[in-house]
Amino acid sequence: MAMDVYGIDPKNSLGKIFRRNIWIWHPMWGYIENEYKDIASKVKHAHSNDGDGLDNQDAIILSHLINSDLCNGKIISFIDSQHNNIDDEYRKKFEVEYYDFRDFKDFLLSCGGFKIC
Repeated sequence: MAMDVYGIDPKNSLGKIFRRNIWIWHPMWGYIENEYKDIASKVKHAHSNDGDGLDNQDAIILSHLINSDLCNGKIISFIDSQHNNIDDEYRKKFEVEYYDFRDFKDFLLSCGGFKIC
């Protein structure tokens, strides 16, 4: 099962859709909920496909927050801590990686706001 995040007003192809397996999306959004509570709290149903999302301004703010944590190593530390808590076979299939956050950050800059469907 996938979580499809659609851009409301995409500025380019990067902003059209962000799609991830639910086993990637849930821990990634869990990190966002934990680290960026003010923005994440605006998305009440982020773990379901009911059309919830953010407007353009909040999507851009979230992109900058994620970029900051990609640059300062905080997201890498989060990923490493998750990897240390699961076996290798499971991780190969379902674990969030650096590029998932990077791709989401790029999507957020270009999506014009988003809806999770």
